[in-house]
Amino acid sequence: MSYVQVAVPLPLHGAFTYAVPAAMGDLLPGDEVRVPFGKRTLFGWVVGVADTSEVESPRAVLERGRAGAFTADQLTLYRFVADYWLAPLGEVIAAATPSGGSSRTRHVYVPTEAGILVLAGEDAAGPLFRAEDPTAAPRGPLPSADVAVVLREVVARPRTTRAALERRLHDEVEDVPRALASAVAHRWIIGEDEEVRGAQDLERWAVRVGAATRAEQPEGDSGGGAVGPRNAPVPAQEEGASGTPPESPSPGKARRTGALAAPVAPVRSLESIALAGLRTNLPQVREALARVLEGPCRAAEVDAKALAVLVRKGLVAIEERPRLEAWQALPARTTPPPLNADQEHVVATVNGEGAWLLHGVTGAGKTEVYLALAARALAAGRQVLVLVPEIALTPQLLDRFAARFGERVAVLHSQLTGAERLREWRRIREGAADVAVGARSAIFAPFRALGLVVVDEEHDDSYKQEEGVRYHARDLAVVRGRYAGCSVVLGSATPSLESWENARTGRYHLVQLLQRATPRAVPTLRVIDMRAEPKDPPTSEGKRPREPLLAAPVREAVAEALAAGGKAILLYNRRGYATFVECPGCGASQECPSCGIPLVYHQKVGRLDCHTCGFHRRFQPNCGVCGSEVEVLGRGTERVEEAVAEAFPGVPVGRMDADTTTERGAHARILDDFREGRTQLLVGTQVIAKGHDFPDVHVAAVLGVDHVLGMPDFRAAERTFALVTQLIGRAGRGTVAGKVFLQTRHPDHPVFACVNDMAAFAGQEGRIRRTLGYPPYTRLVLVRLEGVDRTAALAAASEIARLARARAPEFAGVDVLGPTPAPLPRAVGRWRFQVFFRGRTLATFRSFLKAVQPEWRTAPGVRRIVDVDPRGLA
Repeated sequence: MSYVQVAVPLPLHGAFTYAVPAAMGDLLPGDEVRVPFGKRTLFGWVVGVADTSEVESPRAVLERGRAGAFTADQLTLYRFVADYWLAPLGEVIAAATPSGGSSRTRHVYVPTEAGILVLAGEDAAGPLFRAEDPTAAPRGPLPSADVAVVLREVVARPRTTRAALERRLHDEVEDVPRALASAVAHRWIIGEDEEVRGAQDLERWAVRVGAATRAEQPEGDSGGGAVGPRNAPVPAQEEGASGTPPESPSPGKARRTGALAAPVAPVRSLESIALAGLRTNLPQVREALARVLEGPCRAAEVDAKALAVLVRKGLVAIEERPRLEAWQALPARTTPPPLNADQEHVVATVNGEGAWLLHGVTGAGKTEVYLALAARALAAGRQVLVLVPEIALTPQLLDRFAARFGERVAVLHSQLTGAERLREWRRIREGAADVAVGARSAIFAPFRALGLVVVDEEHDDSYKQEEGVRYHARDLAVVRGRYAGCSVVLGSATPSLESWENARTGRYHLVQLLQRATPRAVPTLRVIDMRAEPKDPPTSEGKRPREPLLAAPVREAVAEALAAGGKAILLYNRRGYATFVECPGCGASQECPSCGIPLVYHQKVGRLDCHTCGFHRRFQPNCGVCGSEVEVLGRGTERVEEAVAEAFPGVPVGRMDADTTTERGAHARILDDFREGRTQLLVGTQVIAKGHDFPDVHVAAVLGVDHVLGMPDFRAAERTFALVTQLIGRAGRGTVAGKVFLQTRHPDHPVFACVNDMAAFAGQEGRIRRTLGYPPYTRLVLVRLEGVDRTAALAAASEIARLARARAPEFAGVDVLGPTPAPLPRAVGRWRFQVFFRGRTLATFRSFLKAVQPEWRTAPGVRRIVDVDPRGLA
């Protein structure tokens, strides 16, 4: 009997041993299997095989799924991710591989309005405001602790399945199905069936009967995906600044389907076919026959009636094959423009294995460098992976690459349907596409001969996965490039301090583009002290005077730009209409009952939302405690949009934030409207500052930079520097020199003196980081303990800190900090405490982590989150 090691998609480290029934045949690493696990069954992946078992009487594999969900090279990469980011291997595989399967119906859960209310200890007649001394007692039944945990999870992630709830709440709720059933019985949650479009994505092909046209594909394969949920790290023997393939299974046998399928007959000549009864004057039949005799073709490419005749005669068969063409129409091919001398020097320099930091000022032509390097890699028979930080940037960069390389380009990001994503994945694996442009998860694309990896805007925090397996795609790109023996280009106008330090110390190669690609004046920057700006007068209702949204110089500059036929970009990094709502009469405020933070007012939908957990309720203009008219305070992009429309009547305004880009294709539509002039003013959060090329933007302004600068995070100054510098790059790309404005209450902050000077900022910020012991001069690991029971969560965090401190003296340069409350002390109903581990040398720090991690024990009702090289501390 043989045995296999199986990784399952649960937060459990290690693989589990199962026996393989003799009738099942051999299983290989990468095969999908269904196995018993506790009282249930799970799909997992074979990650090892053996002839003997160290486990006495292991349970048997129940069913084999698709073969070859991943290759040996991919498994090596998955093991690195699991080891470096301290993540369970099964969860890594589930996150890295696209889901597959045929069309099916799945049961999902959504919260009801009654469920939303009961989270606040209310029912439909309960109080709407949380006052310090509420007089109204909650009405109706309240959920038990376990039911509340399940309910909050469904509110935070609507349309989730029971399996997903069991996976996420594995350490917190003993019996998730029972708690879920209770919530459904009380009508706090309802279940719905939804049709899931199958990822098989097949199409019909016409083939000559008897021709050997079918590819070989393991039974049941649908493209290499695996069913499942969804500081550059360097090998331990190397030191660096923090932050630093065999043949895949061949595609499958095409499937004969439907009444059109015919028995296999001997291959016949044109003459014998004519004698078989096709002596007809119908040109459609003869044309269809000639087309199929040339070679297999899509059934849609020939006349349907003529094809039916050929099938009835036994001359043609219909096969179903996986789609391999691009999922969307691609732009026409273009001729590359000539590179300037600086670009040519960079292209000539970036050659061979290694990581290259491309520091190029905004507008320096980094994309043309990427395209030239990609063309060279393709000419050498290699493949190219291009990562972008945001979906909003994918269409723009995709168009540039597709216009240069046509159908050789695939696209991968989260807004694709399952079928589209799996089709692109399949095209890459089978060699139909040898360039991929995508967001963070595209780092796992199944390339077999990578010759170039590009990470555009490498400084962007969007490359860090903040849920599940918390890998960093930029850092993993460096590792993947090392495995493939190819160049990795990290491009940015504002490189992260981690990458800058790696370049300064020689671990990365530094290449620079310090001039704009075409002669254009650099935009001017003006920092405006909002403390000196006249306040808006109080309203007739007597409400307090407020700081103006647009400073007078900004308003004047925008008016001039619009009069000259130009455009303006206004950045405000908070969404919604008002950031909190308060009663001026009794002081009651609207807070999220699960997170304890103010609810954000969204005027257009008349709703108050928690941007952390998804809790929401309808907006009431009068206080539920004293009846006074409530006051909406603070501002968001929705209010900015309204104010700008009032200030510039008749000027079309667009808004781009998380509220306006939820629909499929919304990113591209909003940017196209602005590019084509259908809107002239673009208001948005920081996404509008990233990489967009609009030649007629005369004015760009940051209306609220202090929100970023004041974050409780040691990277606040770095994020502010990047945001302002990137926004400067959006202005002045045409014939008119741009103007950039920065509204702040802290005009003397040192970061503003370094804008557009990366070396100066890195030197200034680096001295502070080195003194305080922050990355890139140290490594950090954050361990956060979350629980509904505050005492239990704190006790679990204290125990981890105690165990770590007991071992720390064995490892030089390792510190244990905490436990402390998280900056956001409660989220989704759970109290949050954090412990930080800090190390000064990678090898010693990794040894410390490997020593202490096995000592961490699961605490009942407490969730443990481990974040290696965290980008955020909240």
